[in-house]
Amino acid sequence: MFSGLREQGHSVRPIRELCYIISKGEILLNSYNIYDKDAGKKSIIQFKLWKENQLKAEDLLAYIQEDSLHKCYFNSLIGIEKTIKLKNKSLVQESYAFSPERFLEQLVDNFRFTENL
Repeated sequence: MFSGLREQGHSVRPIRELCYIISKGEILLNSYNIYDKDAGKKSIIQFKLWKENQLKAEDLLAYIQEDSLHKCYFNSLIGIEKTIKLKNKSLVQESYAFSPERFLEQLVDNFRFTENL
């Protein structure tokens, strides 16, 4: 299923994702510091999607109706265009690459950072 899909104006979400947002309301990211002398050392960064410590209706509405989490994913994509010349015409292929750095910036801007685990 396509992440962030809408069908006739209605949000379509995987049931496991929805259950996790309701029960935990958090995002966990694996982080690797490749420039550190301990290259490959992993830490986990945690963000809370809920505005407070308990789930409120506004949090669920932001997730479902406003696509709060999925907007972070989409805003983290970098557009890539490849042009193929065909005699007197050009064919442009558009694709996207996910940027973990942009995703982290989006999470920092939109959700509560809670801790490094």
